[in-house]
Amino acid sequence: AREIAQLVAALEASGDADREAAIARLTVIGTRAVDRLIDTLAGTGPISVRVAALRVLEAIGNVRALAPAMELLRTADEQVALAAVSLVASHVTSRQAKAANEALDGLTGLALNTARPDSLRIAALDAFDTMPADIVSTICARLAGDPSPVVRQRALSPPPARSAHYG
Repeated sequence: AREIAQLVAALEASGDADREAAIARLTVIGTRAVDRLIDTLAGTGPISVRVAALRVLEAIGNVRALAPAMELLRTADEQVALAAVSLVASHVTSRQAKAANEALDGLTGLALNTARPDSLRIAALDAFDTMPADIVSTICARLAGDPSPVVRQRALSPPPARSAHYG
């Protein structure tokens, strides 16, 4: 527990190398670090610490991190929200149907939410890379008339890496 606390504190390190080392060590520790990292997300610490905690939680892959990450999809801080999108996206293909459905619902809601920044909505769309074509095409069809030209273009012209999913 003390080692985890020290490593979480090291996420605030001013040097990128120290922060990356802490991220790597926390990832190796894995499930034992999840609760402490989730507590870090709920705090008001620096953005860089919350982003680092989300990165570690994504790498660990524990489903307990999904709910707090879903909450952070709505945060005003774009860096934190983007890291949350990445974590949520990692659960879209979960073997746990409930987690996969929650992740899909959260990302779909974000992609369709015209009040959110385009960068977050595009990140949510990018997360559908591994989804069946019928699901992706339904979401993209809803976005075909989106008020944002950037989102509309992305929905109508998926990246080449995704084109195989569209049949």
